[in-house]
Amino acid sequence: MEPGEDDALTIVREIKEELHLDIEVAKRLKPVEHDYPTFRIRLVPFIAHVVGGKLLLEEHADAEWAAVVDLDQYDWAPANMPIVEQLKTLDIWN
Repeated sequence: MEPGEDDALTIVREIKEELHLDIEVAKRLKPVEHDYPTFRIRLVPFIAHVVGGKLLLEEHADAEWAAVVDLDQYDWAPANMPIVEQLKTLDIWN
């Protein structure tokens, strides 16, 4: 986070910098904290809508759009699993 940013402004900026997409945050989900053997991570997930830009990867090797019903087929990092479970319970995908 940059000085003066809240977590929603941070994700908007980071998505713009790393993916060249303009997003609008719709909902903040429950943050997740996870302990790995050598560090602790805190993830703050959001539901967001793409409102502009064109996907261009700066920091990532690959990207894929996926439906929530297909999320179980991916090999998620342990810290991401609670977020996947949150996404599956939301009633906003219909």
